Amino acid sequence: MAAPVQDGDTRFQVIGLQKGLSGFFASHAEWQARGQYVVVRIVADNPGRTNSRFDAGRQRLLTSDGAAHPVDAFAQATKRQPDVFLLGAGVRVEMDLWFDVPEEASVTGIRLYGDPPLGYTRTDGVTVPLG
Repeated sequence: MAAPVQDGDTRFQVIGLQKGLSGFFASHAEWQARGQYVVVRIVADNPGRTNSRFDAGRQRLLTSDGAAHPVDAFAQATKRQPDVFLLGAGVRVEMDLWFDVPEEASVTGIRLYGDPPLGYTRTDGVTVPLG
């Protein structure tokens, strides 16, 4: 388990990692990866006093070739994981982020993006190393 990190108004903690999955089963579908699925389990929480917005589509999985891979929207939806939602003040959510990366890709980290604080238009994100 990685130490908690913060980006903008959102605090994150990586609590799980699965690599090399060739496919997945859901209650209503079976699907094969184009390469390999990598699943990162995170906790996102809002330590602030106002709502913050979480967007799974902004998160990026980093690989040793320098690529930053987006969440696989189909896998995310099929596995019934959140996409975009408001994270209320003091609320904590645990979820999986599904990525489909080349089979030979070596995962090095995940770049997590929170909601910008009031008055800012974006955040720089925070990188959590993954082994």
